[in-house]
Amino acid sequence: MKTCIALLASMLCVATPTLADDDSPSINIDLHSRVSYLNNRIGNEINHANSGYKGEYFLLSVSGQINDKISYAWRQRLNKKIDNNSMFDATDWLYVDYKFAPNWSVAAGKQVVLIGGYEYDRNPIDVNVPSEYWNNIAPFQFGASASYTTNDGNHRFSGQISQSPYNMPMHRDMLSYNLFWAGKCGMLSTLWSVNMVETTPYHYISYISLGNRIDINNGWIDGNAIAVFTAIGMCWSGFLSTHTAMLDSLGYRDLTPKAISAHFCGGLVAAICAHWMYFLYAMVA
Repeated sequence: MKTCIALLASMLCVATPTLADDDSPSINIDLHSRVSYLNNRIGNEINHANSGYKGEYFLLSVSGQINDKISYAWRQRLNKKIDNNSMFDATDWLYVDYKFAPNWSVAAGKQVVLIGGYEYDRNPIDVNVPSEYWNNIAPFQFGASASYTTNDGNHRFSGQISQSPYNMPMHRDMLSYNLFWAGKCGMLSTLWSVNMVETTPYHYISYISLGNRIDINNGWIDGNAIAVFTAIGMCWSGFLSTHTAMLDSLGYRDLTPKAISAHFCGGLVAAICAHWMYFLYAMVA
């Protein structure tokens, strides 16, 4: 069992101010770092060789625009070892985006693979409890994408073809085909995707990933609701993607509906238990 206690999370940000005109060049430079204390245990015994202070991330991010149509972004992990056979392994993303019409844009380079869920769009520094799927794929790959944004800016629909997050040194030509919706519907924000990913040469898995965020005004929700929704969220983490990928790799795809159904029921049971535990706590508190 590994217990990681974050002791220091520091961010150094240097940004040149964007000029008044929308088509003026701009650049933003951010430096992120995090140091943690790792308490590594095997059973009840502390593994002293793998415990102690650890520098986890040291990231440089550069982004901006050249004019009102062309923008760019680059993020580099400064403390990651670079393999001579793959010079871009330490580069999370490096791409150029071209807005050729008021609502349309295209981008190419190394990008985030468009998989639904919020953890893929966050700095690894900020993802403290990642899903098993996120933790076992390479979500940054070379590819190209096209996006349509609605006039009100609340919805963005994207299609992407990229290297597969399962690509291997001997099979860099495996691909992933992704459809993505980032939306804002009142208090609900969505990051949904439909993906067809090549896991081994000419062998694909398909899955749907639904990332949701609810923005709630102060005073609308109480402690009981927080306990219930937290229990549901923790139980339903990786609700669709985890079962699909895991059972497919084990050769038990036929069990996927049963696993998802059991996972769904588990979330309901967690919600009921959280409600009554909070109720009992409120009585004695």
